[in-house]
Amino acid sequence: MDQSNSQAPASPSPDEAIIAAQKAESRNTIKLFIIALVLLVAAALIYLVVQNIGSENSGSSGETEPVAVQVTPEELSQAREAFKSALAEFEAEIQPMLDNDELLNWDKKAVAETLMVKETAIADFAQGGYSTALQQLTEASGQGQALKQAWDQAFEAGLSEAMAAFDREEISQAQLALNQAMKIKPSEPRGHVLQAQLDAFPQVARLFKQFDIAVTENNLGKQISILEDILRLDGTRTDVQEALDRAKQQRQEQLFQGHIETGLAQVAAGDFTVANDAYSRAQAIFPGRPELKLLEKKLGREKSRYTLAAVHTRLEKFQKQDDWASIARLVADAEPHFPVDAQLLQLKEDAGNILALRKEAADYIARPQRLADSNVQSYAEQWIRKAVPYLSKSEGVARDVEVISQHIKTFTTKFPLTIFSDNKTHITVLRHGVVGKTKEKTIHLPAGEYTLEASRKGYRSKVLKVTVNNQQNNQVTLVCDERI
Repeated sequence: MDQSNSQAPASPSPDEAIIAAQKAESRNTIKLFIIALVLLVAAALIYLVVQNIGSENSGSSGETEPVAVQVTPEELSQAREAFKSALAEFEAEIQPMLDNDELLNWDKKAVAETLMVKETAIADFAQGGYSTALQQLTEASGQGQALKQAWDQAFEAGLSEAMAAFDREEISQAQLALNQAMKIKPSEPRGHVLQAQLDAFPQVARLFKQFDIAVTENNLGKQISILEDILRLDGTRTDVQEALDRAKQQRQEQLFQGHIETGLAQVAAGDFTVANDAYSRAQAIFPGRPELKLLEKKLGREKSRYTLAAVHTRLEKFQKQDDWASIARLVADAEPHFPVDAQLLQLKEDAGNILALRKEAADYIARPQRLADSNVQSYAEQWIRKAVPYLSKSEGVARDVEVISQHIKTFTTKFPLTIFSDNKTHITVLRHGVVGKTKEKTIHLPAGEYTLEASRKGYRSKVLKVTVNNQQNNQVTLVCDERI
């Protein structure tokens, strides 16, 4: 195609063309009226001459002159409206295509020629040549449509060649063909999609090699992970999506069978809590499978042989181990079968209280510094009172009580701190109280770190951090002696 730099002439808007045509039509109407008057006079004269000649040559015959085709005002109006309608259609459908910068860059000459035909049509219309203008505009529309079709076909051919090469994994050839296609339509989304596939191909190819290894190893988890990585890089690969769906289905099958095997094994071992959990997990995957019904029947038969004595034996074992979480699970599993057993009911209550106490204790133990606050100390002391009935039942609760009590003691025992100054410096223990002006003063504080602040008018203030405990001689000297 010709890629010359010629620019199409600027075209008037349809409204400007129509107004110009209306003015021209008004001038033509006046001209037609004058011409008609002249022709009427001439016709009268010719009629008289013909009559005279006819009277002189009444016996002779002659050839008639051809008569010009007359166009009625109604026909002129119809032709004019037809052009206006065709122009509106051109502006709506053809002009946007011709205004496309990518099409213009592809074939500037053809675009310019089409626009020239359109301008010629508008000029004819302005001169009153409505039928000729309509023919010209129809020609311009045909040229524009043909140009657009040729442009589309050129891009599609290049894109098809690039996609075919990509399918053959001929990446260099695909890139070359795509480059040519994108010169024709740089903004075409399909071209950008293919470019993204080409960019990702080296990494995708490496992942496919890793996938082959995962298949050889029969590692479904690894296969699924690799296929998901491939789709994140190139989401257009339907074959990969299908392979991923199959792998996930196989993985679900593996998980289901694993839960069934676990459930059957735990039924045989008498651990119905774990067996029930395995049953629930398998049911969530494939609720209607025959294997699930088999496990369900097995659980039912074994539970019928589930004796209260066996439950008590296991509960005693868990009590010796101080394993109250297992006690809570076993009681919940056994209670529906033995709803009135006093020991089960008591252990259910004990397990709930002990687990709640230990959960609350964990917060005090994890953040003992909170116990320096009197309100928190009060809550901790209340917790100790609630824990006392369970000291003999749970070694864990007993240890928690001992640790928390020690923390409370640490944060409630106060140690002396002696402060030396010059009796002119004002001293404050931040967030604890005012010492004031002194030469020597001893205060008592719980073990911990404190911030002392000293101030004196006309002197720079000072801040001093001190640690108070029973491991050292708690003395500090604090004097503001640096003038401002």
